[in-house]
Amino acid sequence: MAGGPYLDPHPRGEDCDEHTENIAIICQQGTECFGEPVLDIINRACGRVFDYESSIYSRETKDGYQLFNQSLWSTPEEQRDAQCRLLAHSLWIVDPKALLKEELRIGFRYQLPALPDETSVFTWVDGQQSSPDDTQAEIESQYLSVRVAETVEEIESWVASYLDFQVNPNGSEQTVIEWSNEAARTIDEIRI
Repeated sequence: MAGGPYLDPHPRGEDCDEHTENIAIICQQGTECFGEPVLDIINRACGRVFDYESSIYSRETKDGYQLFNQSLWSTPEEQRDAQCRLLAHSLWIVDPKALLKEELRIGFRYQLPALPDETSVFTWVDGQQSSPDDTQAEIESQYLSVRVAETVEEIESWVASYLDFQVNPNGSEQTVIEWSNEAARTIDEIRI
C-alpha cells in the first residue's frame, strides 16, 4: 500500500472532505518563539482557521527534533523510519538554531529538497539570536525553501494561512490530494 504505515494518501479522483494536518515541531523541548512556546502559537493559528474541526484538523508532533536526529544518527532502518515519519508532515516548524547547527545541516540539506512541493517549512528570528539579521541571511542563503518570520504575528499568520488555504479540503482539495500522493510515493522510495 502506498505510504505504508506512515500515510494513507487520499485517492485521486475521489472527494476529500476532511484532512488532518500533521505539523512537525522540530525544536528542542522548551524552545520559545518570540518568547512564547511554539505550541501556543500553533494553537492560536488553528483558532483563526474558519473550518477548523470541520474540514481541517491538526496534529502536532512535539518530538520532531528527536525524530530529525534519529533520521541522521541511528541504524539505517531507524533512519528510514524517522525520515518516513517526518515526510507524513506537510508543515514543519523548525528552530532556527537547529537549522544552523553544524551537525544537522547536511540532514536539512538532504531532506528539505525531498519534501513534496506543497510542504511548507517555517522558522523565525527574534531577540534570542545575537545577530538576527545575520541569522536570517544565513538561513535564507542555506535553505531556499524555508520562510523566516520576523514577528510572532507573521509566523502565526503563515501557519493559519497554510492550514486555511493550502491544506484545507474546503477550497484546496486537489492540493491535499497531490501532497498526500507525492509524500506516499517518496515514503515508498525510502522504504525500498
